[in-house]
Parts: sequence; structure tokens; C-alpha cells
Amino acid sequence: MKIRACFVDGQRLRSRLTRTFDPASLSLRQIVFVAVILSAMSSLVSAQSITAIPDPWGFGLAQPQLSGDGLVVVGRDNSIYAFRWSAGIGTVSVGNLGGGSAFARAVNFDGSVIVGNSPGGAGSQNKAFRWTSEDGMVSLGTLGSIVSYGYGVSGDGSVVTGYSATAAGAYRAFRWTSAGGMEGIGDQPLYPQGISADGNVIVGYLVSGNSRAFRWTSIGGLQDLGTLVGANSSIANATSADGSVVVGQSNLLSGGFSVAFRWTREGGMQSVANHPSSAIDVNEDGTKVVGSMNNRAFLWTPTLGAVDLNTYFPTRCLNTTGWSLAQATGISSDGLTMCGTGTHNNKPVVWIASLLKFVQQPASSAPCSTGSATFSAPAVGAALSYQWQWRHSGTVDWNDVADGLNLNTESGLPAFSASGSQTATLIRLPCEGCPSDPSNSASEFRCLVSNACETITSNAANFTACVADLTCDGQVDDSDFVPFAAAYNTLDCADPAMPLDCLSDLNQDGFVDDSDFVIFAAAYNQLSCN
Repeated sequence: MKIRACFVDGQRLRSRLTRTFDPASLSLRQIVFVAVILSAMSSLVSAQSITAIPDPWGFGLAQPQLSGDGLVVVGRDNSIYAFRWSAGIGTVSVGNLGGGSAFARAVNFDGSVIVGNSPGGAGSQNKAFRWTSEDGMVSLGTLGSIVSYGYGVSGDGSVVTGYSATAAGAYRAFRWTSAGGMEGIGDQPLYPQGISADGNVIVGYLVSGNSRAFRWTSIGGLQDLGTLVGANSSIANATSADGSVVVGQSNLLSGGFSVAFRWTREGGMQSVANHPSSAIDVNEDGTKVVGSMNNRAFLWTPTLGAVDLNTYFPTRCLNTTGWSLAQATGISSDGLTMCGTGTHNNKPVVWIASLLKFVQQPASSAPCSTGSATFSAPAVGAALSYQWQWRHSGTVDWNDVADGLNLNTESGLPAFSASGSQTATLIRLPCEGCPSDPSNSASEFRCLVSNACETITSNAANFTACVADLTCDGQVDDSDFVPFAAAYNTLDCADPAMPLDCLSDLNQDGFVDDSDFVIFAAAYNQLSCN
């Protein structure tokens, strides 16, 4: 793009913009301000309590696994069905490979890919599968035999791990990708149980005498993680997103109990719960571990240690009346949603529960000077109170937003008008006398949500008026240049001929001149107000 201001004999004539278009790269983007309350997500635990996953077949559900975003649960029933549950759809079967049954064992971050195993026909052996809504259930094949099992899937669903028998009858681990298919890992009997989100680290157990937890990478190869002191075997069940933290259990020689462990490169294998216990899953950064301890679901964090979820959940305002939580088998990436097995009113169930958290963070906004901006931050829970806050960018102190006119706490002058300041959705409105100068109007907004137990704070979202968007269509283009050029030729905001109430005075100095032209040109080059 080229921008040129033309002068003849000292007289300003007209600014002229010449845009050079590249059709291959040109894309026009509009800013759309949408207030979205994600009802499907909010209904996950809409009563701020534990939710039983519905069982449409009546045989009982088992072995639940949780997607990274905390919105999808997969597993099997105690009959033949592999199931997928989400709040908006409910519990559904994901089919089978023709043998009438299936077992869903893992799910990717957003719940769009499921892996497990299913017989590949009447009377046939299990085959590892990968399921998507587009392709359904697809067999991943074997390592030369007739049987394989899928046990883990990467965050984006592109990498699958598990184990398969070879043509020689030995069991070997595999790593599957769409490009390379199923490829064997090593020449030892490895049984993968999980995979990192990036698909580069596989964990499980090696059977050579007693089982040993392992960690495998394509670069580093196989690593024996050892056992806890006084133990003779171990199994790794899951790993953090980058594969740096591994969790599982190790069997003690005395009493034969298993004890939950958490392994890191720096600290090695450390117990995280009393025996008997098992660590079944870990969140994205490895700081939260869930599992079962003395037949009670537990959560471990570095600050809490291992806590019984039956007693911990009520301290976070989750109602556990009628519940007995035996296992926590899945945890979301943020560590705030968990699933597992237990009983509700003495009936065996699969459960899901979420601590107080946002299901949507507010997004930054850049409307035109006369436009409004919408910020949404819906949270999970009931009896919640919302309070939006604001501050000028670069300042420290936050101020509560009020419905109606909000004043600058330093100058006492009008800053903006708002509605919905104590709801999940705040609308920042323009107001008479409020500044449109970017240096004055730039501000940040965040939301505080509280229940009877705690308060959480959303991310901060930026607001900056897109003052060069004179037509308020979400972009600065030729349609904005027309009124700007007319204002530029008029010059003085006091001139009755000045169009659009002198909105083209972008720096608010009373004139539409070269300094405004510089601001407009930069916005014009940017095109979108984002």
C-alpha cells in the first residue's frame, strides 16, 4: 500500500491512497462482538455438584476417560458398548468393527478422536481402532498378527499408541500415525498405557520378570523408571502434556500393596499417596494427579498432598450428598474437571465433576468510537456472583465496573458506560463526553466470579477504540477514507461543514490534519480493527 499527501503552492488539496491488491493473499475480516454463554459447557455441572453420566443400556458404565478440555467422557459399559458422553449430546455408542463390541480407552483433547479396541468381525480378535465422527471407527491393523489394542492418543488425535502381537506371537508396543501407519517400538514386551499431548513420549510397563514402568521417546529410546524404595514392580499409567511427568503405581514387597507414584527427571519416582493406591491420570503441567487410595478417589497437588475427593469437594462447594467416589480416572488439562467411578445412592455410576472455573475467557475488542464491545466470561456452577472490573492499560489498580456511567478514578471525567457489570456478559457502551482518543480510551477488563467457597479471576481482555473505523464496519478501508478525506479537506472541527461530528479528528486536537492522517494511514494498512 502507498499513502501520499499532495500539496500544491502550499495549499492542501486532497490526500490520495493507492492500494495495491494481491488477490491471493487478500482476506477481509470483520470484528464481530458476540455474547456467547456456552450452555452445553455450563450444564456440565450446572448445579455445582457431581453429575452421573447417564447409562442408556442399563448394564453399568466403567473405565471412564476424560478429554483434555473436560467436556467429553469415554469408556465402556459392562456389556458390549464403547460410549462417548458430552453434556450437549448425552451418552452414545461409537459403534464397533463388526464383532459387536468395543472398548474405548482414550480420548484426545477436544473429544473428537477416540481410540481403543474392538473385534474385527464375528469371532475375530480385537483390533486397535481410531474413531472420529467423520470416519467412524477405523481399524489400525496389527504388527503382523491378528490382534492389537489402542491405549493412548495425542492431544490433536494424530498419534495413537498401544500394543499388538507380531507374526511370531510376541507382544510389542506400537506408535501409529496416518502417514506411517503402525510401527513397532523396540524388541521387548512393552505395554503402553498413555502418550504425551505432543505424541512424542509413550509410557506404560515392560514385562520382563516383574513389570517395570517405562518412558519411551524416539530420540532417547526406552527408559526404565525403576520402582519405589521397597517395591519390586511398577506400572506407568499416564504422562503430562510434554512427557516430563509420569504417574502410576509401584508394588511394595511388604504386604503386596501398590502405592501411587509421580516421576520426574529431577526427582525420580516419589510416592504421592498412602497404600493401597494408584495414580491413574495427570493434568497438562503435571501438578495435579488423580487416582484411587484405599478405594477412595483422590487428588494430589504439591500444596495439598493427597486429598480424598469425598471430603475435599465440599470445601470447594461441590455437593457430595449421596455420593461415594471410589476412583478418579481422568483429569482435564487445567486440572479443574475430573471423572471417575463410584456410587450414587448406592447405585454404581460413572461421575464427572468440575470445580469453579471459567468455560470461556473474555476476548479483546476494538470497536469503532461510537460502537460497543461485549466481553463474556461464563463460569461453571450455581449461585455464582459476577463482578467485572476495569483499569487503564499500564496502571496497577482495578476498579469495579458499574452499570451506567463509569468515571476515570484519577480525573473524575467520564470514561465509558456499561451494562451487565454483575453478569457473565459485560457490554461496554460509548457515552457522551467519553474520550475517543486511543491513549485515553485504552483499557482492560476482567471478571471476578464467586461462590460461597472461593473467588476466581478471568484473564484480562483489552479494549482499544478503533477510531479510524469511521463507518463502524469492523475494518478500516476505502469506505472510511472517503469521509476522512472530506474531513481532512475541511480541517477545522469548528467548521459547520465538518462531516460526522469530526470523528476524523483521531488525536482529538480540534483539527483533522497530518497528525490524524498518520494515525489513519497506520490503521488503513492494518485493514482489520483486530
